[in-house]
Amino acid sequence: MISYFKAEMYRIITKRSLYIFFGILMGLYLIITIIRSGHMVADSILGEADFIFTMLTIFGGTYVFSSVYNDDIHAKSMVSVLGSGIRKPGIAVVKLIVSVLVNFLTFFLAFIVLCIIFLVLGFPPNADSIKTILPTAVMNLLMVFGYSVIASSVMYAT
Repeated sequence: MISYFKAEMYRIITKRSLYIFFGILMGLYLIITIIRSGHMVADSILGEADFIFTMLTIFGGTYVFSSVYNDDIHAKSMVSVLGSGIRKPGIAVVKLIVSVLVNFLTFFLAFIVLCIIFLVLGFPPNADSIKTILPTAVMNLLMVFGYSVIASSVMYAT
């Protein structure tokens, strides 16, 4: 089961489309931020954090879930995984863990990128702004985790 977990992580992390998709999302966010930067003040970081993490919840969470689950279905490789002796609940748990780890990594990197963007725009994040941003990031990340658990349960119950 550990080798299956490693294989799944390697498959997801080495997908070129993952980097292209999140690169496009970050590029769009940069364009939107640059356009709106003329009207920003130091307190704008909370609104921007809410925007980026909501966007990641909708688009990023959906993409990661689709990458983790649908690739096996489209490639019809689930039969070989089941034939290797891993039971269906084990597959569901591994895929859920992979989804959670990839989403966590995505949100962590988005948090760092957000801080760097605001630093470049002249609004360096301080301890108070980070304390304000972190709950937004964690709340949206937990929503993605919840959606993944529900969708994973439904997917493997059928």
